[in-house]
Amino acid sequence: MKTIREIVHQWNVFWFCPMELRDVAVTRLFVSIAALSLFLFYFFISNPWFGSNGWFDVPAGLHFVGQGIEGTGASYRWSILYQFPNSGPVIAGLGAFACLLSASGRLAPLGCGMAWVCTVMFQHRAPLLVGICEPLIAASLFYLCLAPSHRIEQGNQSKVSVFGNVAIRLVQVHFALWILFSLTTMLSTEGWWTGESVRRLLADSQGLLPRTWAVPLVAEVLAHGTILLQFGILASITNPTIRSIGGWLVLAFVAVMLFIISDWLYAIAIFATASSIWSPPFFRKAISTS
Repeated sequence: MKTIREIVHQWNVFWFCPMELRDVAVTRLFVSIAALSLFLFYFFISNPWFGSNGWFDVPAGLHFVGQGIEGTGASYRWSILYQFPNSGPVIAGLGAFACLLSASGRLAPLGCGMAWVCTVMFQHRAPLLVGICEPLIAASLFYLCLAPSHRIEQGNQSKVSVFGNVAIRLVQVHFALWILFSLTTMLSTEGWWTGESVRRLLADSQGLLPRTWAVPLVAEVLAHGTILLQFGILASITNPTIRSIGGWLVLAFVAVMLFIISDWLYAIAIFATASSIWSPPFFRKAISTS
């Protein structure tokens, strides 16, 4: 039985033990790539959706966020896209530049901060249209603002930082909670127990699998496999003895989700945030010998 002193000590070690900035830089690189993919998407869809003549113009946006209605929180969702509805491509371009700045390791906190602000501008403009990956990317960018700059090519000259550790721990905890909430949501839905939810997605050609695979047996295997993979990921996070297999479970989970919903941005976001726990072996080897 652990004493309170031991629990406090482990808590402090988990959150406040210095971490090598090289490890932080790897996660920041992958998160920056995920955010860059998101901004490329925003660049092409912003004006058709949010422009002055877009499908979801300013009056429609204000209506759906509940502007002027008490209790909706609309007053906290400010976005420059309300004042300048055609500025979406410019904001997306600035966000993409910030991602490149962050990925390079030069002025990385500034790059993460700029990318986070640009991401939030789009999310606040149309919260009802936010995809499943965008909150995860935005939160990770915000956390990584805490970590000092470090270039991956510095290799073994890596320094350590307490703030770098705090940033990575926040990403790790957010990723674990994300998987937990995803799992509990599926378990609370009958369609994931019977496989019917997956069968309907396949029948609507939502995933990479052809519609001919939308049969009960395939749907049940994919649905139950998705649930078991998430159980395995959470188990590998909490149990150090099996943690090494967690990265492979994440890759399998991403592959299955692509088969079902074909959401590449979601796949990239999951892979990027999971790198805070499991860096790709080939990448870790490359930076350790640089």
